[in-house]
Amino acid sequence: MADKSIINEVYRQAKNREIHPSGDFDSKKRWYPCAVLDAYADGVRIPSAAWPFSLMVHCRTKKFIKKMVEESGVKTLDDALTLYTKGVLIDEV
Repeated sequence: MADKSIINEVYRQAKNREIHPSGDFDSKKRWYPCAVLDAYADGVRIPSAAWPFSLMVHCRTKKFIKKMVEESGVKTLDDALTLYTKGVLIDEV
């Protein structure tokens, strides 16, 4: 199980908009996470004109962050923040 302090700190920063999930907007202003983060966003409705930020909202939830940290196997807060904000694992840099 992942360190709860890492999950809680990433969640706190995301909730307070101190950090933002890695992703991009399309031409219609809908937000999509990067490919790495998208792998942890199962079962969430895709963005639409009515709900352009559905995935961004999900990427800021504690449930998402917990899944990201646990499944990626990050061991430090810095690694978790890099994964969340840049969409890369430290091993890939």
